[in-house]
Amino acid sequence: NSANHYRSGDQVFVNATLTHDFDGWEIGPVGAYRKQVNEDHNEGGRSTFRGTVAAPPEQVAAGLLVSHALGGAKVTGFVTHDIEARNTLGGTKFWLNVSVPLR
Repeated sequence: NSANHYRSGDQVFVNATLTHDFDGWEIGPVGAYRKQVNEDHNEGGRSTFRGTVAAPPEQVAAGLLVSHALGGAKVTGFVTHDIEARNTLGGTKFWLNVSVPLR
């Protein structure tokens, strides 16, 4: 962030999905892993937060995916629950994705 000279550390995200097609419906388990692999950097007196940095987050989640084609579009819903959430917000999350091909 050039405004406050705070630089977040690099993070790794791994997502896994295993689905099966049931007569046009795609259903299966999903999993996600997130880990910050190096520390944040803060430029001391020139920055906000008085030179402190956030602790590196780590998160593990599991859930379910349901997907269905509607005409040319594909609608996919995910629900996941955090099994582990350190130094970040945890809980249950829901995503809805609509994919439409460009023609």
